[in-house]
Amino acid sequence: MAYKKKNYPKTDPTETINNEFSELAKSLMDFWNNPGGKWKAGWSKSIIPPYNAETGRVLQGGFNKLQVMAKAFETPGMLPQGFLAKLYKETDGEIHIKRGEKSTRLFVPKPIYLNVEKEKQEGEEEGKTQRVDMFVKFNLVPYFNVSQIEGPIEKFIKPVQFTPMNEVQEIEFYTKMKQALIDDGMRFVESTEGRAYYSSMEDKLHMPHMHRFDSSETYADTLAHEMVHATGHASRNNRELANAFGSEKYAFEELVAETGSIFLSMKTGRPYNPENHENHAMYVKSWMKALTDNPEDAKNFLMKAMNLGNSGANFLISRVEKIQAMEDEELEQQEQEKIAVQKGVETPKIDLTTVKPKIRMVLAA
Repeated sequence: MAYKKKNYPKTDPTETINNEFSELAKSLMDFWNNPGGKWKAGWSKSIIPPYNAETGRVLQGGFNKLQVMAKAFETPGMLPQGFLAKLYKETDGEIHIKRGEKSTRLFVPKPIYLNVEKEKQEGEEEGKTQRVDMFVKFNLVPYFNVSQIEGPIEKFIKPVQFTPMNEVQEIEFYTKMKQALIDDGMRFVESTEGRAYYSSMEDKLHMPHMHRFDSSETYADTLAHEMVHATGHASRNNRELANAFGSEKYAFEELVAETGSIFLSMKTGRPYNPENHENHAMYVKSWMKALTDNPEDAKNFLMKAMNLGNSGANFLISRVEKIQAMEDEELEQQEQEKIAVQKGVETPKIDLTTVKPKIRMVLAA
């Protein structure tokens, strides 16, 4: 049976993007207002971050990760509509999208190339051109969650390329983030005072002792939130931090820290839990107002907060990677020295201050 092609009215790309951000804003507000609701049983409690089940790669981009998280799917695996259309044809319709299911639009980077004529080289033909990568454009592409698909989809999807940290690795990760900030000039103080906060005036992060928290997870989430605040210091990412308590700018910085802590929890593989932040409920009303009054305002407010939160998380992760790279080089140096001693040969010293991370994990596009 042939299907008649439908002619849909063209939509304004700007309006489409605004609508997507508005929907994400509403979902996040519902999530933060009702953290014990349907998300309790959803994958927001999973240890696997959202990923492309066609490639097995973890999704990049703050919007993409929050978009999938806020939908509270049963699984974090997502499949592009084009891939599903291909499987539909290959399996004669056995694999198909469940009736009534709606897509989730995610941003996908597309490099824009320009053909540039290059100078003729000896032996080359006239008029040869070369492609030069000029910039990257992001398109909204429809995706469906694996749970929205019927048929034997399992044999066509790839496992996620992600290994959650164990408890020891997670403790080491947070310890190195804290140490990186201390090395950068921040003061870290623990006391019996019953509140966690970051003071930009003093560049000081204060935490109650760990035993004062309900769990180690609550302590880690609170510490992550405050460390993202610390990345906004003028000597680091230079965000506007000296805002009056209760103001919209103050609430905005709280949203930056909250989204940053989400990205850090995704890096570790431990589920994000909004209930772990003690002052969380205070800011929801401010966020609600800023995110729902106007679609364009919602897009700008949320996009800026996600980008800054992502920058804060990446700042911390890059510092951890540098520390890890230096430790790896130091161990390698020690091993070389041991071998040299056994052979009676002197080994050259490695300047650890010039060591660069071998791998750079990017959380968002």
